[in-house]
Amino acid sequence: MKRMALVAVAASLILTPVLVSDTYAGKEVNLPTYAAGDQWVYRLESYGVEYLLTYICKGSDVVDGRNCWMFDVSYNPPSYMGVFSNATIWYEKQKGPLAPSPVRVQLWGSFQGLPCVLCIENSTEFIRGQPFPMEKGMRFEVRTTTKTTQTRLGETSTAEQKSEFTYRVEGKDVIDAGPAGKLDCFRIVQYPKNSQRPAYVEWYSPEAKNIVQAQNVMTGEVQILRSYSLK
Repeated sequence: MKRMALVAVAASLILTPVLVSDTYAGKEVNLPTYAAGDQWVYRLESYGVEYLLTYICKGSDVVDGRNCWMFDVSYNPPSYMGVFSNATIWYEKQKGPLAPSPVRVQLWGSFQGLPCVLCIENSTEFIRGQPFPMEKGMRFEVRTTTKTTQTRLGETSTAEQKSEFTYRVEGKDVIDAGPAGKLDCFRIVQYPKNSQRPAYVEWYSPEAKNIVQAQNVMTGEVQILRSYSLK
C-alpha cells in the first residue's frame, strides 16, 4: 500500500509519461477535506503481481487523541503479499494524505489458514515546515517513530524504528492516469536523512484530493490512480 508498502533507479521504473504543467503556478494548495463515501481505485504493481486497491473514506475518527480521516482499503485479488485482504488507514486531518502522515495502518488476512493482523503506528513530528499549504519549491522535514505489531501463527511480535526524511516539492507534472484522465500534480520526493538519493516519489493532485501516483524507488513498487469519485 501507499502509504505503507510503497515508497535500482527511479526514472526507469515510472510507468506513465510525465509532462510539465503550470496549472498551479503561484498558487498555494490547501489541506484537503473529505466526505464519507469518497472513493479512489488504484492499480498496484508489487513484485510482479498486479492488484486493484479500492480506498473508501468512512468519515472521521479519533486515534490516540488525534482527529483523523479513516479509509477502508480492499485488495483484488485479496492476497496482498500472499497474506492480506483488507486494511484500514487513519490520516491525521492536520497533516493530510502524504507519506509521513498515517497515524495507523492495520491490515487483516490469513497465513497458513490462521488469522494474521499487522498494525503499523506512526508518531510523526515535523522538524521543519509542513506539507500544506503546498506550493512548488517548498520542503519539509519529518522525524517518525514507527511501531509495528504483527500477529501470525498465534504469536505476536513487535518492533520499533526511528527515521528522518526530507520531502521536497520538486515540480508540477501532468500524470496520465488512464481512465481517471490527465491530472495536474505536485511531484513530492522523499530523501532519507543525509542522502541525496530519493527513496520515494509521489504525485499529489488537488483535483483528486489524493496521491495519483506513488513509487518506491528501492523496490520498484508503483501505485497509480485508475478512477475516483468525490461526494
